[in-house]
Amino acid sequence: MTIRYGKKHILPIDENGHAIYQVVEQVPGASAAQLYQRSRKWFANGYDWDGKLQLSGIDSLTGELTSKGWFKFGSTIYIFPVSVTVSHCMSVKVKEDQYQVEITNLSLKTPFYKGPIESVHGPSGFVHDTFIQTDTIVQVILLESFRKAMKIDN
Repeated sequence: MTIRYGKKHILPIDENGHAIYQVVEQVPGASAAQLYQRSRKWFANGYDWDGKLQLSGIDSLTGELTSKGWFKFGSTIYIFPVSVTVSHCMSVKVKEDQYQVEITNLSLKTPFYKGPIESVHGPSGFVHDTFIQTDTIVQVILLESFRKAMKIDN
């Protein structure tokens, strides 16, 4: 399911109505140890955006890493600039030839709203822009950079 804005699907949501990004990727020939090390390195380097990502859980035996982070972007309400901060949790699970990433608990903080992204309210242009920018940052900055870091030919 996705959150819709007009006819467009913008944010993926789970059966409980919460925004969630889930990716399962195959990496043929990669051991769980290689994928775990690549994950650790990616978390250590962070991502190239105005934000922060900090590991909050590391389990080398199960191949699980969890983090909390945030990113910022600018938007407008009518003609007034607004700073938007999106906090999130990110978990990674690795095993032989495969990894899984989940980005959950997306929450907004603006001068007039603080809460889950799926419940944001305000002028329609602001809401649409917030969904589009959040989806772009998650898809391109977070997930795509993670995919590149996990490739076996790195």
